[in-house]
Amino acid sequence: MVTLLFRQENFVNLAYEIAVACPHSAPLWLRRRLAKVFHYGGAHSGAGVAAVVWYIMYTAVTTKDYIADPSKWGLANVVTSYILVTMFIFILAAAHPVLRRRYHDYFEAVHRYSGWVALATFWMHSIFSANQYRVFEMGPPSVGRYLISTPNFWTLCISTSCSILSWGRLRRHDVYPEVLSSHAIRLHFKYRDMDPFYGLKVSNRPLLEWHAFATIPDDDGSGPKGFSFVVSNAGDWTRECIANPPKKLCSRKLLSWPLAAVSVLASPSSTQMSRLAVFFWSTPSPLVTYGDKIMAAVKKADPDAWIWDTRKDGRPDMVAITYQLVVEAQAEAVYIISNPKLTRRVVYGMESRGIAAYGAIFDS
Repeated sequence: MVTLLFRQENFVNLAYEIAVACPHSAPLWLRRRLAKVFHYGGAHSGAGVAAVVWYIMYTAVTTKDYIADPSKWGLANVVTSYILVTMFIFILAAAHPVLRRRYHDYFEAVHRYSGWVALATFWMHSIFSANQYRVFEMGPPSVGRYLISTPNFWTLCISTSCSILSWGRLRRHDVYPEVLSSHAIRLHFKYRDMDPFYGLKVSNRPLLEWHAFATIPDDDGSGPKGFSFVVSNAGDWTRECIANPPKKLCSRKLLSWPLAAVSVLASPSSTQMSRLAVFFWSTPSPLVTYGDKIMAAVKKADPDAWIWDTRKDGRPDMVAITYQLVVEAQAEAVYIISNPKLTRRVVYGMESRGIAAYGAIFDS
């Protein structure tokens, strides 16, 4: 149940709501901790591994009891237990970091379909075990009455509701692509307005893969309001998206806001600072790659944004420049979105200097 809750959008958003309810007047050490809320994936994987270990032990005890007295214990209970253990092993094996990075599409499929099989099997297992254990009660109740008296039934109801609620929000939306260059495309959505920093997952194959992006409000006067996000060439899906711009994409409607949580909890600390955020953007040929509108959006967010063209100026020393900007702005925290290697380097470089730093989570 806990494992599924930490992948359910309503519950995750509730965690963010609680975190950002912390006022700016609260001590920095508290806000630094709360801004780590986007690491909720650790609760998902930790609870999942713990549950698998516990269930393997349960299956071993059930097997031992069945071998000792087959007439007393039901075979169906044992069989469903082994099906569950098999699904759990598939999920854990596919989630190993090495396999997950190398075969990410297969990981998503194994994780999703094994999870669904496990959930359905859990219901069968609960009914079989209720039928088995009810006979030990004084005046044995019916299977249904015994079942609803067990914690398993209610935790399964919550787990099943999490899955149904998420997939029940699946919608297919019109997409208005804006090709920026051969390296990037901006996808616009007009079905609702959006505040900055919210996250949205989209897919053209919802049963196989999902991709998360940070949204940008469409308030440049180019048409009806809505929101958009920029897709850069960073893999098979993004490359195909740029080469063949989609006209429709699926989403699960509800949005999460990991970037907003950090930005609300951390800002330049000086009351004299007029800039709520200081931007440093390092990318090859930013104007050619992303166009005037994206450049204008960056400048609107921070008129003094430092935009570094790596084609002209080479690769910057990100740790040194970031630290320089932190000192100049008296910033409370740093947030970086980059590749895994550079993200780890900058986060370590800032935290080793006593500065709160947060990096993007790569498929947490």
